[in-house]
Amino acid sequence: MASCTSPAAPVAQIDASPDLDEAACAADASTDAACRISPRSILEALLFVGLPAAAPLSSRRVAKLMRGVRPAEIDQLATDLAGQYRANGCPYEVVSQENGWVMRLREEYRQFGAVLEARTRRVRLDAAALDALAVVAWNQPVAREGLAQLGCDAGPA
Repeated sequence: MASCTSPAAPVAQIDASPDLDEAACAADASTDAACRISPRSILEALLFVGLPAAAPLSSRRVAKLMRGVRPAEIDQLATDLAGQYRANGCPYEVVSQENGWVMRLREEYRQFGAVLEARTRRVRLDAAALDALAVVAWNQPVAREGLAQLGCDAGPA
């Protein structure tokens, strides 16, 4: 099995940020040879995830995550991605907004995204509920009775 992070010549040096390093290690173990970590693929992943409230992702901010990559190169990569998505007739697009880039659904597909947004609702959880969720996540699988043994209130909210 070929490694996703072992190209003949490194395309980009990943920043020392633990988040990016951990992501690269995880990708190394679970992806095929067709997926090479590169400035382009990192940019695409960051645009896919996006910032809160769909805020534009600046080229400067992306370039800071990768050694040896300048903001102008990020702009060119984003422009290339936008062209590729357009040429392939993808339902999403990369567009320049304000001082950055965003990935979004093309106009003719936004109605489908709106269906999902209409079915979601924001819920604020209190500290006890967050504590219970953290205990469940850390100790999976755990039954309600097990929560009390772990020192967590398992009563109704």
